[in-house]
Parts: sequence; structure tokens; C-alpha cells
Amino acid sequence: MAGTSVQTALSTHCSDGDHVTGIRDYFDPSVEASTDTVKDLPSYKMSPDFNHTYPNIMKKKIPKIIWRAYTKITIVRNPWDFIVSYCCWRTYRKFINDFHDKVSYEFLNKYSQKKDFIDNDRFCFDEDGNPIMDYYIRYENLQKDFDMICDKLKIPRTKLLRLKDKIRKNKMHYSHYYDSESEEWVRNRFEHYINYFNYSFDRVSN
Repeated sequence: MAGTSVQTALSTHCSDGDHVTGIRDYFDPSVEASTDTVKDLPSYKMSPDFNHTYPNIMKKKIPKIIWRAYTKITIVRNPWDFIVSYCCWRTYRKFINDFHDKVSYEFLNKYSQKKDFIDNDRFCFDEDGNPIMDYYIRYENLQKDFDMICDKLKIPRTKLLRLKDKIRKNKMHYSHYYDSESEEWVRNRFEHYINYFNYSFDRVSN
């Protein structure tokens, strides 16, 4: 997923005391990018305890001065597309076995109750719905937005690696995974996120 690609690129600028969650398992040597960026990352940078940590929890784990001083970045993505990607990832990791290229209302209700369901709102907003990040990278404009971040941070632009690229086997448009009920479920569940980032459900024909 895009977060791993951005994390990998930024991790090369980290120092000994920084925390970077594990990424090596997701590198695919069949893609065009060089393996050096990933395989040479020193092991002391790996901190799996911080993987997918919500910002309000992260604030409690690190000193306040660090939270205030660091640039906070996250990636946003069309939530209908994200849900499909999330299901493919969970299937790949064998955490679920009942996703068969269809996102049903019942399926969403079932898995949204799980403790490990990723709530994208919490990565982007505080408890009052206010934006909590300094910058938001759009998945749909990934390389362009990442280049902008590099310029802001005054670090060299880097071509992002394609990591976790083959986990989503079926490359059909996300709209084909939904019926009207499940489409509406996502719209209601991520209403604030959709409105703030101006996302919409785009139905694409075969």
C-alpha cells in the first residue's frame, strides 16, 4: 500500500533514535525499483509497536516536544477504494476467508466491529473532527504529493517504490465490488472524511 512506499522513502532520512515500523516483508523484487533502499535499512529502525498507531495514541507514546516539532503526514484515499484494498490485504494475510471480490452490507457490518478494523477518520482528525495532520498525501496523486512533501522538508525527491503492489489480484475498478447497500454503508460510515477530502463514488462500466 502507499503508506509503506512513503514510509520506506522517508526512512532513509531517519536517524538512530527514530522509530520506523517493519517493511522488509512487503518488498517485491520483481518490480523495477532497486532493492538497495529496502534491504540496507538497519534493523534498529524497525519498531512494529508503532504500526498503524492512531495519532491520539501516538501523542501519549512520545514526548510532547517531539510531537510538536515533527512534521505529521498521512495518506488519504477514496474510502470505497480503500475498503476493497483493506479486504484484499486481510485476505492475503489469511485473517479473513469470506471476501470473494464482493463487498456486501453484511460483510461490512461484520468486520467493522472487529478490534483491528482501520478507522481512517482517526488518522486524519481529532475527536472533534478537526484536521490533525500537517500534510495529507492523496493516494490518487501519490508521487506528485510526495514530491511536494520532499520540497517542504528540503530533502531530495525520490521515486516511490511499488510495495504490496501484487496483493490486490483482481485489478477491476472498485465500484464493481459494491451494490447500492454497501456503497451507502461506506458513504455513511466515512461521511466526514468523504466531505472533507471531497471524495465520491464513481461507477465505472465494464
